[in-house]
Amino acid sequence: MVALVFGAAHLATASAIGWPMSALVLTRTFVLNGLGGLAFGWLFWTYGLESAMLAHLFTDVALYTLLPIILLQEGQAARILAGSVVVYHVMANSISRTAVLVTRTHGGGGR
Repeated sequence: MVALVFGAAHLATASAIGWPMSALVLTRTFVLNGLGGLAFGWLFWTYGLESAMLAHLFTDVALYTLLPIILLQEGQAARILAGSVVVYHVMANSISRTAVLVTRTHGGGGR
């Protein structure tokens, strides 16, 4: 439930960049941000608030710097494949790095 709220919180961003609030945009926003919400929620539950906040920060920085580069690629199939790989990699990498950082900093789990 909280992951859906996290996804809904990002609807304003989709609207602000000029995307029409179609069923596709709504579904995309809820699914992608909902998956992020699940991952960040797991980090919060396992390692505490700091780890979830850091993972969100690292993910946003990577996506906002890498996404424009991906969108410049030739062909729609190349963009979809490259985008999917990068999103998966960024999320997995952020979660693992944050978990390691928090474990080192706090000497174990946060909760």
